[in-house]
Amino acid sequence: MKKIICALLSVCLLLSLVPFSASALDDASGTTGSCTWSYNATTYRLTISGNGHMADYSAENPAPWKEYANSITSLSFEGNINNIGSYAFAGTRIVVVMIPGTVTQIGESAFEDCTALNNIFIYGNVQIGNRAFKVDSTKPMIPCTVSMNNVTRIGDEAFRNRGISELTFHEGLSSIGEYAFYNCKSLTEVTLPASLVRIGPYAFANCTMLSNVSGPESGPMELTSIQNRAFSGCTNLEEFPFEMCESLQVIGASAFQSTDLSGTIVFPNTLSTLGSGAFLNVDLSGVRFDGQTDVQGISIGVKLVKNNLENIQGFFIYGSATANVGTSAKAYAENLGFRFVNMDDDPYRVTGIDCIVYNFDFDEYAAFARENELMKVYDDVGEYKVWVKFKGDYAESDYRIFDIFPTETKITKKSGVKKGFKITWKRSYQVDGYQIQYSLKKSFSGAKTVYASANATTKTVKK
Repeated sequence: MKKIICALLSVCLLLSLVPFSASALDDASGTTGSCTWSYNATTYRLTISGNGHMADYSAENPAPWKEYANSITSLSFEGNINNIGSYAFAGTRIVVVMIPGTVTQIGESAFEDCTALNNIFIYGNVQIGNRAFKVDSTKPMIPCTVSMNNVTRIGDEAFRNRGISELTFHEGLSSIGEYAFYNCKSLTEVTLPASLVRIGPYAFANCTMLSNVSGPESGPMELTSIQNRAFSGCTNLEEFPFEMCESLQVIGASAFQSTDLSGTIVFPNTLSTLGSGAFLNVDLSGVRFDGQTDVQGISIGVKLVKNNLENIQGFFIYGSATANVGTSAKAYAENLGFRFVNMDDDPYRVTGIDCIVYNFDFDEYAAFARENELMKVYDDVGEYKVWVKFKGDYAESDYRIFDIFPTETKITKKSGVKKGFKITWKRSYQVDGYQIQYSLKKSFSGAKTVYASANATTKTVKK
């Protein structure tokens, strides 16, 4: 497989902020759905007035005030507005938005790419649409305060890449969509309500500063599903309220991969599925299943639990006693206290992997894959499909998918040269080359890109 992922190095040379100035425009007004709008060219304020619904817009059919987007810095609502139209204020320079209590729906992409937005106040029983407050990952991540009193649903990518530091969700919220808070790198604390039922795929993934996820002050949570990679890559995450999740049914694949959780996790008897790699790269001291769980690959971690696995019964490790992928299946089973069955003389056969985990209580199986060991065989970056195949009366097959990611590339040295700069980085052997972006502006606008070969570890850039 060709190595396809390139490292990205970013350099900001000048720490000055270029001031914004709006071009002179006249006052304007019109209608939007059953409401009216007016723009004040002196105060740069857009006002939505009336009762009922705003119109929905799109990238192809933008709002009638689109031509003023670069100069709109404030927004107000008057009357009884019921919804915020899709794409209504996308790309404007609004700094503060206050959604009144009469609003029940914020449309998709309503405030997408509002890069100056630093305060969001939502007062009503609101459903937040997909990408409602998303910003592009290439734009500067400015600090943003979010207050949501009675939000009932948060759509996909709703706050993706926002510079949020803390989040408290109140009772009534039932669902957090996929990628909803993905890559919110400033986020440090999250409080979940008892009413929350579902956390979508990648919902908080790559929130690298997130250290604490807590539950409500009292009572169990209604949470039933934590989807694939929901908290994957939250490398500082130390706390999650598993003890309050008495109705939890599903923990998806890689849901807590590469987090900093520790100690012993007790899963409730309602848990029916633990996805492959759910706790990959997590240094747990023990886990306990109070119920009967279909464990899809007991890949609980690279730093796998090697002692004190409590009350896990009914699992065999099948594999070759002479497996050559990292630690053999036999040694792995012995370390964990599982019974090992040599597949060299067994009707079950496995290809492309060193062992499987077989749950004889439910007649279910799954591939066992550990990234640090498979890296020795599959050293290319990418997604891999590993097939598990059987023979004889069990002539069926299934597969599991796992990812191998490139090592992170960081700048190790920066220095100035005549009319330019020089940077140095540690070489990665898993990339085809390096992409270097730099800008003369603190906002990183107008960034330029240069490239370096896969073997390079330095680059000199001149003006």
